Amino acid sequence: MDYHTFCFVLTIAIIGMVSAAVVPRPSLPTGDTNVPMNITADIILRDGYFLEQHQVTTADGYILTMFRIPGSPANPVRQGKNVAFLMHGLLSSSADYVISGPGRALAYLLVDAGYDVWMGNARGNTNSRRHIFRDPDARSTNFWDFSWHEIGYFDLPAMIDYTLAYTGHTSLHYAGHSQGTTSFFVMASTRPDYNKKIRSMHALAPVAFMSNLRSPFVRAFAPFVNQLEWIMSMLGVNEFLPSNEMMILGGQRLCEDESPFQEVCANVLFLIGGFNSPQLNRTMIPALLENAPAGASVNQLVHYAQGYNSGRFRQYDYGLTLNLIRYGSVRPPDYPLHRVTAPVALHFSDNDWLAAVSDVRELHSQLSNSIGLFRVSDPRWNHLDFVWGIDANTFLMVLSNSCRVLLALASVVALAQASTIRDVLAYRAGDGPQPTDISKLTAEIIVNDGYPVEEHQATTADGYVLTMFRIPGGPGNPPREGKNVAFIQHGLLCSSADWVILGPGKALAYMLVDAGYDVWLGNARGNTNSRRHIFHDPDARNTDFWDFSWHEIGYFDLPAMIDYALQYTGQTSLQYAGHSQGTTSFFIMTSLRPEYNQRIRSMHALAPVAFMSNLRSPFVRAFAPFVDQIDWLMRMLGVNEFLPSSDMMTLGGQMLCQDEALFQEVCANVLFLIGGFNSPQLNRTMLPAILANTPAGASVNQLVHYAQGYNSGRFRQFDFGLTLNLIRYGSIRPPDYPLDRVTAPVALHYGDNDWLAAVSDVRQLHSSIRNPIGLFRVSDPNWNHLDFTWGIDADSLLYRRVISFMDRYN
Repeated sequence: MDYHTFCFVLTIAIIGMVSAAVVPRPSLPTGDTNVPMNITADIILRDGYFLEQHQVTTADGYILTMFRIPGSPANPVRQGKNVAFLMHGLLSSSADYVISGPGRALAYLLVDAGYDVWMGNARGNTNSRRHIFRDPDARSTNFWDFSWHEIGYFDLPAMIDYTLAYTGHTSLHYAGHSQGTTSFFVMASTRPDYNKKIRSMHALAPVAFMSNLRSPFVRAFAPFVNQLEWIMSMLGVNEFLPSNEMMILGGQRLCEDESPFQEVCANVLFLIGGFNSPQLNRTMIPALLENAPAGASVNQLVHYAQGYNSGRFRQYDYGLTLNLIRYGSVRPPDYPLHRVTAPVALHFSDNDWLAAVSDVRELHSQLSNSIGLFRVSDPRWNHLDFVWGIDANTFLMVLSNSCRVLLALASVVALAQASTIRDVLAYRAGDGPQPTDISKLTAEIIVNDGYPVEEHQATTADGYVLTMFRIPGGPGNPPREGKNVAFIQHGLLCSSADWVILGPGKALAYMLVDAGYDVWLGNARGNTNSRRHIFHDPDARNTDFWDFSWHEIGYFDLPAMIDYALQYTGQTSLQYAGHSQGTTSFFIMTSLRPEYNQRIRSMHALAPVAFMSNLRSPFVRAFAPFVDQIDWLMRMLGVNEFLPSSDMMTLGGQMLCQDEALFQEVCANVLFLIGGFNSPQLNRTMLPAILANTPAGASVNQLVHYAQGYNSGRFRQFDFGLTLNLIRYGSIRPPDYPLDRVTAPVALHYGDNDWLAAVSDVRQLHSSIRNPIGLFRVSDPNWNHLDFTWGIDADSLLYRRVISFMDRYN
């Protein structure tokens, strides 16, 4: 948009705002809940649905109007219906959800599906222009002193509480569009007790992070937001684009069918949310402009512009001085999205100019209980199509047996807990959407093998959101209370999939379940399943997400996951098994946080790695002498992640490493060069499945830390260089881990041909811990580092012995 166009748009907007004081508005009287009061109500009655109008007063004095559609002639009113609450977007109102008419509008589709439907209206819009003290039309008024923060903090809780109290329910389904999603995330993060009142939340065109939006309107005025806010304040203009008779009349005259200006009206809408001409019913434009814009405060626009400028989802920026007074810091605080525990489905589209795909993905990465990301199949679907699109009803409904059935919203009744086997089974049977938030790489394996699976998240003290998979029972050993807990932790560049990939009767996780254990599979920060942080983005160019090694995995990740598993199961201690880095991190935890020794009944170290000076792996030996230079080069290039999981790796594994592929033996030999040669123990048919799960990603620092251990011959903390070591540790050398503080019973299982955990290094580790169960050699003389998780005979040569020892220590 050029400068002159922007000035013209801004001028029109200011004229519209100033005209708000010219056109009088009738006040909304209170009264019988069955009496319609405005355009929304007229539409509903015209369409033949039942209607009630309700008012609720917020804690800060705003009087909000809600419309309830409890039924229709075809779906009569009755007690006990599930409740669906709908919340509109910026400059809109409840009319958005009925304007498309029966069989098309979301509110009606929900009513027809058997829901008790309530539609909210945020403070300041056409239906909620009332306050117990303040006059919205006064020249100097505090009525408009709010942004969408207050809508989330006060309005939504007030309306949800009223709805639940009136219907006698304890929870409801929520669907919001645009600002209706923003305000939800404000509520659920700053008032987390409301998460329990949400069965499922459906975010249509979700807006939280905004740095990648394409709307020329926002991009044009965002750089000048502080100046525009000051000008508006000086002019005494606090309301932005109110509904008025001039706007309604203009919409009717200029945008009606056969008007030469109708296409201009259409393109104004496209410039806001994205172009998608086939989805806009031009005949509806006058009706749309009768309901939108419905009014908003200037601060709502300013708050969004601040989000675009900062790239953060955070509270309103009042300026340095007022921020210090309000927040105690010069910058506003970020909304703590990790506290949003309600099940959330994010519905997005490729051509949404206000909710960019990358921004939606960032939001998804920060939610602790996401149902998943769901893309609208139309590649041109834009921001406004979610409420006004001609085919929105097909987006909102699913097909089953050639008959239209429940809405996407209704289908999520069974998906309220996306972490159970029922979700995946329903998806496989064609009775529900793919539960994308369950990792297909671990959970799908478990489900395919006939075991129940749960997904759990634990947040570390330094903000990483970790995913654990729980297998509480099996086909012959159903879940029950009081089972002994076994926790298993993967190695470097691996994931929880390692413990199930061999299948029933062979994989350690299944063998433990069949032996009666409640099995939990951990995932370290940065791997496929744990790429989330409450603040940092793992995919950003300059990010602190990857600023960790396996030290932090031991100090933060393992304690967080173990505490969660024990608290969830009601146990006070558990059995632990780890492979490679899963042993390294264990020794960090129990040496630096020795209180965790009491929570370990016995620990089984498979291919234990602590001391490394005698390893034989050519990969480590080749790059270790140059580790400082490699570390520096990676930092200069902005490369912080090492071998992330990718579609290329998965596809390569499928194409190059499958049976009868010419390169299959090359794939096998790459693995042998890492951990040692043992051809008879590698099931080549499994190579595509292995490479779909490994490598699973790690930080460069994890590799660097191991190389430092090889160079120094010590098991010690990360070496940051002389200066930073002095600052961090008070000495020019990093301190050794105090292994004498490891008092948990530890069994060390090793192999003669392990190129990463040499026998002499394992013996040195054994001599350094205080309570070893013993050293246990795998009888196969060719047993290598990777055979501990993928070996064909791992069940008979290793896992049975591990389980036998665990049983002794229960």
